[in-house]
Amino acid sequence: MSSLIESSRKMYEVIAVTGTMKYMALELLLNIRENKFTQPQKYRHDLESFFYILVVGCMCYGRDSKVEPTHLEQWLTEPARSNYESELSHIIQHFDVMILGYFPPAFDGAKKLASNLHKTLFGQNINQFGIDESFDDLYNPIISAFNETIDEIVEEPLEKIKETKTSKTSAVDLPEGRKRQRI
Repeated sequence: MSSLIESSRKMYEVIAVTGTMKYMALELLLNIRENKFTQPQKYRHDLESFFYILVVGCMCYGRDSKVEPTHLEQWLTEPARSNYESELSHIIQHFDVMILGYFPPAFDGAKKLASNLHKTLFGQNINQFGIDESFDDLYNPIISAFNETIDEIVEEPLEKIKETKTSKTSAVDLPEGRKRQRI
């Protein structure tokens, strides 16, 4: 569900912030909370929104519906103050417990990616989301995190295939005098 939040300071000037509240960047939520609608959209906001889509997807899919992460509903409430405070708490202060702790086993491989993206976007400084980084400060580490995860995903099945082939070859009992052939 996408939201349009408008501020009409003058009849001819309308500044609007659009997006889905649940996936909106913290800096934008903070400005909405404070009735400041002049924050320009930055590429950093898009990367942060993508991060929220990724973690929410990992938290909500591949699990029993009886144990869905209901605390994410707090990211959709009105007023914007509640959205901001809930998202800030879950993402910045309690990331390991409130976000990674809800990844089902099917998404264990994505935990490291989520952690790396979290570190890139928010660093060690709670207020880093307001810093105007250069393009490369965010883009390159995010691409590296994805490449690393993709490499791990690709290598894992290859290792299993190698193990399977090795175990099949060594487990075969051959008649005396026959040479063992690799599969």
